[in-house]
Amino acid sequence: MTLSGCFIALAMLAESPYLAAVVLAGGAGTLYLAQSVFWSVSADLAGASAGAVSGVMNMGAQIGGAATAMLTPVIARHFGWPASFLATTAMCLAGAAAWLTVNPSARLKTPSAPV
Repeated sequence: MTLSGCFIALAMLAESPYLAAVVLAGGAGTLYLAQSVFWSVSADLAGASAGAVSGVMNMGAQIGGAATAMLTPVIARHFGWPASFLATTAMCLAGAAAWLTVNPSARLKTPSAPV
């Protein structure tokens, strides 16, 4: 996610729209590489509740995607495209920092099933 944020920030400096497209594709590609970690960690930490946790995670991602599609042009209109790219970069870096709070040895506590 950190690399994705860096690629997005670098795209602002591109002199050519073709170079900007390649750099932005690098940002998207590095984010897609991270997705496998999202799913595997949610399954590993959630155990028997992996389906529910994955569903909540996917719902959050869809809400974030919808918010991004709506807010990007608004930010660009009011503050310019560089601010829109920097806002996206900041969100990528915040997401990367959030991963520092994940304890890989922890497990989600699930209630025991009634007998």
